[in-house]
Amino acid sequence: MEQGSTESNRTNPFQMAPPFREVVETADFGVGVIDREGIYIFANRKWAEMTGYTLEEIHSRSVAEITFPEDLAESRRQAGKLFSGTISGYTLEKRIRRKDGSWFWGRIVATPIFGNNGEVRAINGLIADITTLREALERIRRDAALQQLIARLTALPLGQEASSSLLKTFLEVLVTDSPFLHCALYKGTDQPVASASAPACLLPLDSMPILRLAGSTLKEGRPIFMGADQGHIPDDLSGAGLPVTRSGHFWGALLLFGRDRGLFSADSLTRLEVIARTLSGALEAESLSGINTALHRISRLIGRRPLPSALFDEACRILVDCGGLLDAAILLRDPESDMLLPEVIRGHMEQVGRIPRLRFHLSPDHPNSQTGMVRAFTTGKPVITQDFEEGFKRPGFERLRRWARRFSWRSGASFPLVSRIPSAPGSPQGRVIGLLTVTSGETGFFHARLVNLLEEAAYSLGLALDRHREDVVHSESRDKLSKLTELYAALNGINRLVNQRPGEKDLLDETCRIINEIGMLYLVRILAVDRESGLLKPVAVHARNDGMVSFFRAFSYQTDPETQEKLRQLSPPTSLAKKRPVIHHNLVKELDSMGLGTLSAKAMEFGLWSQGSFPIFRNGEASYILSVFAERVGFFDGALVSLLEEISRTVSFSLVNIDRDAEKRKAEETLRNSEEKYRLLMEEAGDGILIIDLKTKTVVDANRQACHIFGLKKHDLVGEKKDSLLPEAARTRHLGDLHSPGQSPDPREYPHPVRYHLRDSREAYREVEVVESRIDWKSRPLLQIRLRDVTELHFYESELKRLARHDSLTGLLNRHALWSELEQILGTFSPRIRLALFYVDLDNFKTVNDSFGHDTGDLLLKTAGQRLREAVRESDLVARIGGDEFLVLATESVSRSRIE
Repeated sequence: MEQGSTESNRTNPFQMAPPFREVVETADFGVGVIDREGIYIFANRKWAEMTGYTLEEIHSRSVAEITFPEDLAESRRQAGKLFSGTISGYTLEKRIRRKDGSWFWGRIVATPIFGNNGEVRAINGLIADITTLREALERIRRDAALQQLIARLTALPLGQEASSSLLKTFLEVLVTDSPFLHCALYKGTDQPVASASAPACLLPLDSMPILRLAGSTLKEGRPIFMGADQGHIPDDLSGAGLPVTRSGHFWGALLLFGRDRGLFSADSLTRLEVIARTLSGALEAESLSGINTALHRISRLIGRRPLPSALFDEACRILVDCGGLLDAAILLRDPESDMLLPEVIRGHMEQVGRIPRLRFHLSPDHPNSQTGMVRAFTTGKPVITQDFEEGFKRPGFERLRRWARRFSWRSGASFPLVSRIPSAPGSPQGRVIGLLTVTSGETGFFHARLVNLLEEAAYSLGLALDRHREDVVHSESRDKLSKLTELYAALNGINRLVNQRPGEKDLLDETCRIINEIGMLYLVRILAVDRESGLLKPVAVHARNDGMVSFFRAFSYQTDPETQEKLRQLSPPTSLAKKRPVIHHNLVKELDSMGLGTLSAKAMEFGLWSQGSFPIFRNGEASYILSVFAERVGFFDGALVSLLEEISRTVSFSLVNIDRDAEKRKAEETLRNSEEKYRLLMEEAGDGILIIDLKTKTVVDANRQACHIFGLKKHDLVGEKKDSLLPEAARTRHLGDLHSPGQSPDPREYPHPVRYHLRDSREAYREVEVVESRIDWKSRPLLQIRLRDVTELHFYESELKRLARHDSLTGLLNRHALWSELEQILGTFSPRIRLALFYVDLDNFKTVNDSFGHDTGDLLLKTAGQRLREAVRESDLVARIGGDEFLVLATESVSRSRIE
């Protein structure tokens, strides 16, 4: 209705001209007039229709009765301003309550109606129903708010956070600057796993309505809406439960609450499901991020090249700590039992305790053959079980079902560890050697992308095992080469030792030391065979520490018969009996199998894991055993055994040399004693001895008597030419001239010694006998000349001959010589020869002898003989034939006158 159109309207505004009134009454928008008390004094049919009242009923109604309580204050404030003349009109959108209690949104355009004095007497309002427009705009606003909220949620780096941080951050964003006042995430119906509330909303999380909403959503797995009018939630709130999935499996329920009921209508369902799907994506991203982080850490771990045990342990810990997994385990195949046995188990099972015996038979006939782990091993492909509760319902899986309940397993996966290195030449590549097995406390945890990442982790572990195996092979090759080099050095050292010709004790002790210190073997012993008992006893021991040396020096095979029989199975006695090397590749295990537990414990204490025994021969018999120990199982391979055999042969050869040297020394000692005896005999010999070198014809040795004969000192005599020493007559008869070197003289050539007259350095003549003989000394042809000085002998021989023919007192011929001369003369007697024989004696000789003594008588006899010798011719013979009797024989013709 227009203000001030006519004067009558100003004075009586409720009276309208019929044409104008008809227009107002038939308008398609509501028209109402209120006075200063807020009571309707006029309304058209449309306004009555919009409020549900009749025209009569609405005229008695006030603005407060038909205005939504929350909008009444603003409506009164605007009307007061208009009545006071502060404003000339206003437009207001408010909720209007119908007679039946429902309400709608209306837009009111208010203008003043003035009285006669110009005051505002009433307010004329034109009302339009804008509910549909308002709802459309609200939907647009709500959609924009939800879109903005979803954008904020999507932009969050949720995949980089752990689960607890992820959920907390997600829910806090949902209640910050958003239409939601409260949100909570449930995986069960007891307590939420996470929740967040706006400051103005304090909602009890354990109230039955909320738990009921969570339970219904978890049970039915679909969106469920609840409102305050349903009596389920307080404070005039509306809410909805939305299912949250992970990897396509139902994971939990997201509960959202707010006062805007429009948020929880069917129209907003799509937007709310987007929020749930965003959370599902964030959960998947979180799991992927955790596994990605674990994969990066495992890659760095592999780069450090740890041992397999450390690699397995740390890799499982990383998967549990970073990947959000309950448990992680490495299972390896045991070739002896053909079973999968756990190598490492880390995670929830450690905390709960009583880790189960995860042993799985690989036989296809065993019930275990249907388990995911065995199938993953046999097929070489990952096996995923997304729901253990369903998967373990089959017969034969009771044990696994109990484990799953005890350790809260809901899903699991097994990934084969594949080795690309053939186990032997010609064997196939790609062998499955073990499994990486992981479990989760969430059903459907292992989505496709997560499986790909875990498969990559298993692949990396397989490559790490291959690399470790290659490293071990290379390391073993380097160790083997190093050991071979060290043993070669030890062999060279022993060869140098052998060349020094040591004694037997030094040889054995130094051999042990060289093998231990240069050959770098842990313990080295040499055992000797006791010929009386036939047992072995240590003669040399060298080791890394004194404890081992003391133990093995005191160790004896002499014990009770039962133990002694067991000890015969050890490598040294076996090597002695079989006369060949004997190797214990796993000494501790073999000692246990022999029933020698004490020795096995001692071997473990000393770190002696392998042993080799090698016989050392002497004269074809094994007289010693070289026993060596190493600190690694299977240490003695073919090359090392060959080198140690060569060492034992070298020691055997040295023992032969020692025996030969002993024999040689004995022979040399005998020869030396013989030479000393010869030298002593030569020096003390009464004959002079010259040793002549037949090649140089010089004197190489002479004894004291030879020096005396030649009147020279030994150093002057040695080196003299033999021709300058012997007389001219002897040179042509010398053996050195008659026989060339290498020929033996005929002993019949000189049956008797030859006598020569030598003139010594003092120009004195000596008569010597020379005996020559050929000798060979150290393959050197020599001539031995024996010189006997017979000058004095010749004198004594002449004297004896003279005494045999002459009287010792008078020097005249004796009776024997006279008769001999007479026989010779008579044998050549001729008639032409005239002989004369005179017999002479001394008168009264006895008187003189008795009177004056025998000396005077002897002097008388000498004088008588001398006078008789002087009285006859030189050719005549004078002899004393006895006492004082003499004979004179004239041997040549003599005249009678001469005789007379």
